[in-house]
Amino acid sequence: MLLTVMRNTAFALLALVIAQSSALSFTLEIAGKIKNTTDAENKTFVFTDKELFAMPVHSITTTTSWTPREKFDGVLLGDILAKVGAEGTMMTLYALNDYSIDVPISDVAKYNMILAYKMGGIC
Repeated sequence: MLLTVMRNTAFALLALVIAQSSALSFTLEIAGKIKNTTDAENKTFVFTDKELFAMPVHSITTTTSWTPREKFDGVLLGDILAKVGAEGTMMTLYALNDYSIDVPISDVAKYNMILAYKMGGIC
């Protein structure tokens, strides 16, 4: 039960991390134990919305504490972690409202986690 709640919370959080209902564009910044960067000075990899939209799209259908059963579309988190050369066993995800959650890297493949940029077909 707790694992299901954590998974659903993580899915919802992933949708919140990059969703900006009033904005047409966004960026996703990855920092930490990564081998590849786009900004060597700050040791970060920044994805533009266009770069994320160019990656293969994957979908999940789930329920969350905030939504009934809904379809989410986005990029596999595993693909993003591979592109940045992520290392380590844990990651922290941050939402636009400053909420954060620690997630084991092993959960990324186990649950085919995505960073969702669409919910119900809407960005």
